[in-house]
Amino acid sequence: MSNSHRKKLQVVHVLPSLQQGGAESIAAHIITNLNAEKFKTAAIVFNDPTGSDLESLINNKKIDIFYAGSHIKGGLKFCLRIDNIIKKIKPDIVHTHLGGLLYSFPSIFLRRVPVKVHTVHNLARKEVNGKALLIYRLAYMSGVIPVAISGAVKDSMTEVYGLRNFPVIPNGIPVDIYQNANIKKPVWRSREGLKEEDIIFVCVAGLRPQKNHALLLEAFAKAASLNPNIRLLLVGTGETEPVIKTTAKNLGLSDKVKFLGLRTDVSDILNASDIFVLSSKYEGDPLCIKEAMASSLPVIATSVGGVSEIIVDNKTGLLIPDGDAIAFANAIERMAKDPEMRKSMGSIASHIAVEKFDVKLMVKAYEELYTRAMCG
Repeated sequence: MSNSHRKKLQVVHVLPSLQQGGAESIAAHIITNLNAEKFKTAAIVFNDPTGSDLESLINNKKIDIFYAGSHIKGGLKFCLRIDNIIKKIKPDIVHTHLGGLLYSFPSIFLRRVPVKVHTVHNLARKEVNGKALLIYRLAYMSGVIPVAISGAVKDSMTEVYGLRNFPVIPNGIPVDIYQNANIKKPVWRSREGLKEEDIIFVCVAGLRPQKNHALLLEAFAKAASLNPNIRLLLVGTGETEPVIKTTAKNLGLSDKVKFLGLRTDVSDILNASDIFVLSSKYEGDPLCIKEAMASSLPVIATSVGGVSEIIVDNKTGLLIPDGDAIAFANAIERMAKDPEMRKSMGSIASHIAVEKFDVKLMVKAYEELYTRAMCG
């Protein structure tokens, strides 16, 4: 039978929202890049439409998004709403993300969905807890295929659930977007009130406890006392923003740290910067580091979770022990005073991003997983 007459496999991705975030971006990239000759794709999200960039990305591909409605989120009524949508779509494959498995679990088994996949976007104990952890355990025992985004995440799944034989598919990014800035570096800097001679460190991460911005600010304050030309850009919003702003002020960093908020021009920000920094307490497979590497930036990051699987220490960046502000400060100062090291590390990082991180590689791996699973 020719490809044109084969039945397309109906794939439905289920996730809490399409607001900007790492897991949400990965889901959107899979949804919009699956081979349209083989797969028909749709998405179920738990909230109401928000007009986010990820929603627009999917809508522009004329792919259906079904909104379950945040006004009834949680409990049996919400599960029934999800079930009605899944019953209507009749999917061959349901692929869940984050809390998507929690509320779609009853339906995918009631409706006997042939293939059930769940991407684990963080360390297992950080993804869910309490009763939800028990439900996820039951789901894996009942045939849901877990996919880890890094070796560290896979190890955490083995530790928590006792699972061993399941795939690892690293996150992918649209590398070309980060290698082709929309605006020249000096122009962007001038527009944002930054000087060409400034040495700009940038962190793109939600302002929440996991990202540990307090450690980054402590380290940056130490380094700034030795180098007056360094600046720090913080891109993102979140619950710890008021505390972080107060900390920056108390450390005397008001004129050296810029809070840029939630931005849609991240690729331009990265291309206008010199070094990427991340001070997280834990990570799965952070997209922000891959985006920075694709932008030819060297990286300084705490060596937690899957971070050490991305960065080659002293080759594409510098890995720092978790919580070590002095080591972080020393790394900032080392990067600041060595432009040749920055250039060399950034160049190697960019080549690695092209070879290993492109979204096409990730999508191909998921397509192969879907096909194998459907074949039994």
